[in-house]
Amino acid sequence: MVELSVEEWIHETLQKKGYIRSIEDRDDFIEKTGCGATKFDKWMRNHGLRFDRGKYCWVIGDSPLSRGDHFHPPSAPSSHIELLNYRWIWDQIRQTPTLAVAARETGLSYNKLNKI
Repeated sequence: MVELSVEEWIHETLQKKGYIRSIEDRDDFIEKTGCGATKFDKWMRNHGLRFDRGKYCWVIGDSPLSRGDHFHPPSAPSSHIELLNYRWIWDQIRQTPTLAVAARETGLSYNKLNKI
């Protein structure tokens, strides 16, 4: 049997039923995707679905991943980690007379520069 990706399984299930219910669909999810059952809710949430507490099922949510009545899987994982060029920041700290001046030139807070 050919395993489906999580996105394909979600898309197929939503087309058939319009919702995904853990009690009904968990075994099918495990069988067709090969993923474990313990992370079922996490898979649904990470792929843009919203848990409807009234109907007790996963539906297309109000997120950038879901617009209208169609499911759109995420194109790339996202992260909210601020990436800093530490080499450039360190050079700025060394070239300026005070940390306050370096903070202004780099656009970072004084406290953040103090930690570096």
